Amino acid sequence: MQRIVDNLLDQYERGTLTRRQLAQALLLVALPSAAQVTQQTSALRPASFDHVAIAVSDISRSREFYEKLFGATVASRPDGSQFQFPLARKPQHVNLNKAENGKVGIDHFAITVEDFVLDRAIAAVKRAIPEAKVEAATDGSIDIFDPDGVRIQIEPIR
Repeated sequence: MQRIVDNLLDQYERGTLTRRQLAQALLLVALPSAAQVTQQTSALRPASFDHVAIAVSDISRSREFYEKLFGATVASRPDGSQFQFPLARKPQHVNLNKAENGKVGIDHFAITVEDFVLDRAIAAVKRAIPEAKVEAATDGSIDIFDPDGVRIQIEPIR
């Protein structure tokens, strides 16, 4: 919680939050949310939204569109197959990825979790949702597929 309060105060001091917005945000941080109340029964403890990845048919065209929409980009892969658009709060961002097999649209979304340890996270998900498809990813995160096949990436707080 200290990190959240520090982030809010930093935003206020930079002028990106008004005094009223700061007061409202601090009140919300102090109140327990439904997620916090039910956390003891969940497989993982979500910390924050991290990113959404969009599979695009023409990465150059989409990069130009998002550059005009959001501003600067950060190339995250040397081969140019992915670009990141950081949002105001770190680590939140939007990824543009070259579509594989012509499948465009939302590729996945990512959530950071507290106390992330790969093997323990996989075991916790399998205990809570035995039927879930769960895979370890090459980057040290895990991928969970919902009943409709939507990929949810779970990763440590960075």
